[in-house]
Amino acid sequence: GTQGATHAFITTGATPIKNWGLIGMDALSDAMPAYEPYESKINKYKAKKSTCATCPIGCKGTLESDEIGGEYGRPEYETIAGFGPMCLNDDIISIIRANDICNRYGIDTISAGSTIAFAIDCYERGIITERDTDGIELTWGNSPAIIAMLKKMVRREGFGDILADGAKRAAEKIGHGAEECVVDVGGQELGFHDPRQSPARGTGYICDPTPGRHTAFLAGRLFESGGLPGPYTELWGTEVELHDYARKNLIYNALTKYEQVAASAGICKFIFWQETWPLIDFIAAATGWDFSIGEMLVTGERIQTMRQLFNIREGIEPKQFQLPQKLDKPATTGPYKGISVDFDVLRKQYYKAMGWDPETGCPVKSRLKELGIGDLINRC
Repeated sequence: GTQGATHAFITTGATPIKNWGLIGMDALSDAMPAYEPYESKINKYKAKKSTCATCPIGCKGTLESDEIGGEYGRPEYETIAGFGPMCLNDDIISIIRANDICNRYGIDTISAGSTIAFAIDCYERGIITERDTDGIELTWGNSPAIIAMLKKMVRREGFGDILADGAKRAAEKIGHGAEECVVDVGGQELGFHDPRQSPARGTGYICDPTPGRHTAFLAGRLFESGGLPGPYTELWGTEVELHDYARKNLIYNALTKYEQVAASAGICKFIFWQETWPLIDFIAAATGWDFSIGEMLVTGERIQTMRQLFNIREGIEPKQFQLPQKLDKPATTGPYKGISVDFDVLRKQYYKAMGWDPETGCPVKSRLKELGIGDLINRC
């Protein structure tokens, strides 16, 4: 499962620490001197592997021991990051239990962990006090307080009711500078992957119609890290330099279309990014269509464009999706200290490559006709 990447992500600076305030292993070790890799702590409780129906990978797992008090699902990377480094929490049992609480109540662990970290940040700055938090001492690394507040959130009790709609709305209710502690795009708490470490992630956070998602532009992220999502090398070609924004976005553009087709085919992301997974060939075999790479690209573009048009119809302007200021400037510490990425240029180049207006993100009318969805022109 993805929990196996946690230590590596912390080391490379992908994982946010202390509500996006710190970066890298040195910073985490200073903040949590007793730190040891979360994976090694979790794996000593592993009882068995588990899978989705008929899946040959088996990336899920079940944990069990008297120490953790029964049987639990194994938390994935995002959950560990949200309730671990984001909150400066090294108590693995509390993270396992937080994961279980969120699963039982149908709550997203990324948003929940981010919102708890936001609340701790507000508490430490004096924006909120124990009088606001129902007597809970929301300090960094206080695992009993994290679990107590999470239980209030999922039941919408007391201060938990303020936090239950996420960090952005909570900050609007709290006021007094609480908005400075929020890290979101379009109201969505970000997946735990620093955009400065991965420009593909950052571009996905602000350009995908569902902002802030760590699963958007995943194939682009894989390409940046040296992998090849599938066997169709003509879609991405060779390596590309960090600031070659125009070429980057031709690649992001192609891989976004590839992702949308795979998602619509019901294919798990852990499978379709494998170098030997012939998605297009499988679609052709399953349907009897003479399905080509060119048709795949048009299909994926049509899907992504219709997702964009849905937002616009609902009054959501693409330009509203902006990276938080603290992430839209070079890092001052960590593995990529001083490295800058111009996400505004990346956004415009991606829009242009998609056939969308580079300033507004509205799909160009002539391209809508070419995609066979010209009847949707008035939506933009």
